[in-house]
Amino acid sequence: MIDALDRSLEKFLRRVVPLESSQVDVVFGAPDKDWSAQRARPAVGMFLHSIAPAPSRAAAGVRTLRESDTIERARDLPIMAMRYLITVWVADPSDEHRLLGQILRAVASHNSLPTEDREPELQALWGPVTLSLIGEAERTVFEMWTALGVSPRAAIDLTVYIPAGKPIQMGTEKPPTRLEIDTSDQNEPGRHSSRGRIAGRVDPDHAGRRVVGRRGSALVEESGRFVVEADSLDELRLASDDNPDGEPVVPYEPNLEGSHGDRPGDG
Repeated sequence: MIDALDRSLEKFLRRVVPLESSQVDVVFGAPDKDWSAQRARPAVGMFLHSIAPAPSRAAAGVRTLRESDTIERARDLPIMAMRYLITVWVADPSDEHRLLGQILRAVASHNSLPTEDREPELQALWGPVTLSLIGEAERTVFEMWTALGVSPRAAIDLTVYIPAGKPIQMGTEKPPTRLEIDTSDQNEPGRHSSRGRIAGRVDPDHAGRRVVGRRGSALVEESGRFVVEADSLDELRLASDDNPDGEPVVPYEPNLEGSHGDRPGDG
């Protein structure tokens, strides 16, 4: 993912600043004292010097995904703060400041990395890839130059907030089909009652009809699902105004070949 972010940022800067590939290099290594002498043409340095969870961003959580007839859960990975030190390496300081200013304007005018510049690996992530010039409270840029053994120079400290990866799919159990509720009186233990509910699903074409049992009835939802007061021995019937006696409820299996489960929007 990190290499995909490098390529995406380079694509973004080359398009927006712009930086012609035939005239300006974009390099991602750590700068050293010999960089100026080693560069045959102007270069923009993009040194990734910090990778850490972003305390200022929301923590990872669990999301529920609904697609057609299935319900899945996925665990989001933490949002990471990726700090890049952006520098310009040219012989003339005025040219350095001019190009650095163009890069600063390009970054400051975008809150997130545009979709068109993202590599396929980043396209698959859920959530934005945010660009920030504020970043997290860590060591200063001056301390960075000291650690690298390079004389201080003008630089842009860019923080990119990005998920650590795609959400991790989590297994889910099938929804319950039966619910039993028992109540009792604490003062009179002999007094108690029991009520049950049956959940099920019929063909969505029956939406609006009623599932009728011995103890009550329930309206069929657009998805074909229903929950009715009943127990496992009750006969459930599907009734309508035209057919008040109804017919026995037939469970709906959306995954069967040729069923309505293949229609977009079901579920």
